Amino acid sequence: MKKFNLITAVLLTCVSCFSQDKGFISISLGTSTPIGDFSSSQSNNKSAGYANAGLCADLSAGYKYSKYFGFCSSLIGQLNKTDASSIAFQLINTIPSASSVKVNAGAWKTAGVRIGEYVCFPISENFNIQAHLMIGFFNVSTPEILYNITADNQSIWIKQYSASAKSFSYSAGISARYNVSKHLCLIA
Repeated sequence: MKKFNLITAVLLTCVSCFSQDKGFISISLGTSTPIGDFSSSQSNNKSAGYANAGLCADLSAGYKYSKYFGFCSSLIGQLNKTDASSIAFQLINTIPSASSVKVNAGAWKTAGVRIGEYVCFPISENFNIQAHLMIGFFNVSTPEILYNITADNQSIWIKQYSASAKSFSYSAGISARYNVSKHLCLIA
């Protein structure tokens, strides 16, 4: 059982990519799991984001300009659906005269780009450890939410528009890379 769990964990964290000695292109797809205030659906939490699990994608590339050093870049995107049913449940319990509440909500959207450098520490011919340091910019957009509240035989529509913010970002990390063949590798 331990062997199965280890193999599953490695396969879920690995990325297949096109690799050569001078560079790489990597595509990653996975789950974006919100935590903390971002995932909270508590009505007493003013910072609650009502975010559900979503999709995360990454396109990375690198070029080694010397034996150990290289440039790297990454395009990152993330979508998290909004928990519209929790919002509707809280509204119907907050407005005593409400007979129905319908909520249509978009998704949280995150997109970014980073560039930087990496250093490669060869362990064997097919296995190496890489460390990177990158900087860049990210944009985050809140979901657009449409509320339809029926109270006292009247229907009210409220629209909350999406807003966005841009920010500086950085990334520092270490990864292990195993070259399966000349053009395919696994990264964990």
